[in-house]
Amino acid sequence: MEAEANVRPGPSAYDLILITKFASLEDMDEYLIHPAHQEVARWMGTVLETQASVCCSI
Repeated sequence: MEAEANVRPGPSAYDLILITKFASLEDMDEYLIHPAHQEVARWMGTVLETQASVCCSI
């Protein structure tokens, strides 16, 4: 897991990015429903103006 600040601002940019890597889709599903993740996600929802998610497989 890695968090980074945006170094190239622009009209379509976001301030922060959270990069997570999982061994499998099942691992990602477990992360998404984990109580600690849910707690942070609820808090983030109160301070975010907008958000986006991107999933990719390499």
